[in-house]
This record gives sequence, structure tokens and C-alpha cells, in this order.
Amino acid sequence: MENDPEARSIVETVILLGHKLNMDIVAEGVEAASCQQILHGLACNIAQGYLFARPMPGEELFAWFSQYRSSLGTKFFITQRLVL
Repeated sequence: MENDPEARSIVETVILLGHKLNMDIVAEGVEAASCQQILHGLACNIAQGYLFARPMPGEELFAWFSQYRSSLGTKFFITQRLVL
């Protein structure tokens, strides 16, 4: 998407469609901060992928989430809703 205008156009269209339908849009497979910035600019504010964490056992999730949230400070906002 970063270097492919056609892919970026498709992503933008899907995000716009989701917003028109009052849906939460989740970008999956986000691996680079530059991709996260593009998605944020396209009004996609929920993302998951290796940029944030590798797959982990469920019992490790809450400890990781607490540590990750603390590391962000006031730089980013994370919702209280956790989807498993």
C-alpha cells in the first residue's frame, strides 16, 4: 500500500465504505509505522499486526496489553474495549 497507489486507493475506498455503513474498521497485518500513519490519515484508527505484537498465548495477553498501554503515555489513545 505504501508504494502502490492502486492498493492505497482500494484501502481508502473500503475504509470510506465502512464509515458510511457506521462500522468499526480494523486494519489487519500492519507491520510498519509508516503504514500505520497512512491508515490513520485515512481515518482508520484501529489496527493490529506485528508492528504492535507477535502472536502470543492468551494468558500473556493482559500483561502485554498493560505494559504496551503504559509505554504509549499520552502519545496514542487506546480504547478500553479489548476484542479477543
